[in-house]
Amino acid sequence: MYAGLDLLKPLITAAANAADYLGTVVIGTAQGDLHDIGKNLVAMMLEGAGFKVVNLGRDVAPEKFVAAVEEHSATIVGISALMTTTMPAMKRTIDALDQGRAARAREGDDRAARRSARPSPTRSAPTATPGIRRWRW
Repeated sequence: MYAGLDLLKPLITAAANAADYLGTVVIGTAQGDLHDIGKNLVAMMLEGAGFKVVNLGRDVAPEKFVAAVEEHSATIVGISALMTTTMPAMKRTIDALDQGRAARAREGDDRAARRSARPSPTRSAPTATPGIRRWRW
């Protein structure tokens, strides 16, 4: 299967144009899960659409997600999981991202504080797509 992905990657990402940069995506498979073919396909499609993709691989700890989001100033975080037993790890990762954002605001990061003060919510409204959260870093 990975050999097939290697063949597809140049074809899918060829459409990417440096002028069409849409943001940075940090993507990885939740801690405890080793299934990453779907994640890799999504990463390739995002690259082809104009995103810079930071692929953390599989079995990624929540702390690694937080560090990558801060290091790369990610605009989108993608957490992949196939097994239902790893869904609690997704929750831990989301909680770690929330804590990381709150810590930045407490430490006096003016940009994060200004964004937190905006009237628009930092999380999606209840009527938005279930499972989608938005953070402002």
